[in-house]
Amino acid sequence: MTTLRTIVAAVMLVGGTSLAIAQNGPQTHNPANNQGTSKTVSENGPPMHGSDTVILSAAQRRAVWNDLSKQATHQNAARFNPAIGTFVPNNVKIEPMPSKVTAKNPSLRPYGFAMVDHKLVIADPSNKVIADVLSK
Repeated sequence: MTTLRTIVAAVMLVGGTSLAIAQNGPQTHNPANNQGTSKTVSENGPPMHGSDTVILSAAQRRAVWNDLSKQATHQNAARFNPAIGTFVPNNVKIEPMPSKVTAKNPSLRPYGFAMVDHKLVIADPSNKVIADVLSK
């Protein structure tokens, strides 16, 4: 009976550790201060979808606005405030980026766009994460 209690206690201990790692992420070692941190692997690894951004100069932003605002379908989305790193609602249609725009701005090639409440939203069509928001 003692052996059975020992096994049950060991299983509970391992299960509790696994649960703690699943909830908090694995601890990482920081050699600078020789202490563990609570950063998870996703914080140390490649950026997650929400950090995707497009960097355009002021002149590029104006040109993209002028090109896309003429052909964009104006859409409304209640209680949606477009911001970089947020998601486009499912009821907003993302249009493919025109070749005229990508020829001038190759960094926009993987993105699509939508005009929502008079704001031009540049988003990744595969995951609907907003990379930039342009307004007049």
